[in-house]
Amino acid sequence: MSLEQAISEQTREVKALVEVVKGKQSAIDARVQTKIGEMDQWMLVNTPEKRWVKDITIGGSTDKCYPVWWMGESPGEAGVTRINIGRPFNWNEDTRPLNKASAHQASLLLVLEQGDCAWGGGPTVFKYLHYAYVYNPTISHPSFSMYCKEYKLDNSKPSHNNVANGAFGQYCSVMSGLYLRGGGLKYRIIANRPLLNFGFHDGSGAERVIHTADHVNTRWEAEPIPFDADEAKRYCPAQTTRG
Repeated sequence: MSLEQAISEQTREVKALVEVVKGKQSAIDARVQTKIGEMDQWMLVNTPEKRWVKDITIGGSTDKCYPVWWMGESPGEAGVTRINIGRPFNWNEDTRPLNKASAHQASLLLVLEQGDCAWGGGPTVFKYLHYAYVYNPTISHPSFSMYCKEYKLDNSKPSHNNVANGAFGQYCSVMSGLYLRGGGLKYRIIANRPLLNFGFHDGSGAERVIHTADHVNTRWEAEPIPFDADEAKRYCPAQTTRG
């Protein structure tokens, strides 16, 4: 075989080998892309939603409920906030403030969705998804506009919305909230983002200033309210699960 023939034969073999490699490379690329897709799907399914978790203890008396408050965010910017407020039935089994004869004290489940506050400029959302309790009620007056007392900052000027000074009602246009039963009971609040301007009454002292608005001459204060099981039932949504 002449040199030219040998070179030509080797060239054909090289080209054939290149085609084999190209075919395998395509198969390898396809497998890699498949695995990347599978990994992306796995991450989507198995990556937990970001959560904000806050454990609080409400001291004071079991005969009173104490305020908890926060501010909603614009759903157009931040999306809807999902809030879970609850406690398992055996929390406080060591102190037993509600039932001395049993470790079963009180369970609570309240799940709601919120978007914006009453003074917000976008669509507002305050929707109860689930509510139930077992053994003893522990929650009262959940509201988009926080139940509280309204006061004038300057008594010589008009009140906001003609509300009588010191009147109690759904008056706070900025804060949402509710009242939780005291006596050393522990609660857990879980949300898919930190709750803005979150605050709670720990059971010590009297009122708390939850918001002040100079431009409308108003201060909103929340203080402990008497616990009444029938009243709490009237103000809370209907139970959606076993209670």
